[in-house]
Amino acid sequence: MGSGADSETLLGTLSILIADRVAASFRELGVSLTDAATLLCIHEHPGVNIGHVAQTADISHSAAVRSVDRLVERELVGRWVSPADQRAVELTCTSSGKSLSRQLFEARREAARTSMERLSSEQRVVFAEFVDLMLEGLAERRSEAWRLCRFCDRSICPIPACPIGRCVRVEDTGGR
Repeated sequence: MGSGADSETLLGTLSILIADRVAASFRELGVSLTDAATLLCIHEHPGVNIGHVAQTADISHSAAVRSVDRLVERELVGRWVSPADQRAVELTCTSSGKSLSRQLFEARREAARTSMERLSSEQRVVFAEFVDLMLEGLAERRSEAWRLCRFCDRSICPIPACPIGRCVRVEDTGGR
């Protein structure tokens, strides 16, 4: 049944396969990985600022500004002056941005789903238990959890169920 390859090599190969499928799916939807991470961050955290987007999307501040500019130009994101601080700008998804976000979430799930097609239902349960165990506790800070989960749909994996989010010890704002 086994290939003889070590588990690290197998996991690394599976990770690359899924990442490549996700990137290809996002490109088919007309969005780069950077812009997808930016849009999904704004979708999951309405009212965020550029600093939060940069940290969560794991990109530089200037790359986040350029990404937001592209999304605003495509009318996927809106910029608003913060009512709490007139010097600050808050970012929110437009209805088109919310719709595309849902498509991106589904494309990511489909990329993972097709990678597990050969597993039986019982094997999927066991696989999920192993992955949960591997992910548990990877992030100590909330901002790290946001970065690791930047393509996650929190309506499916809310913090109490998330193996990364439920183990956070430090509640930081992540530039928010």
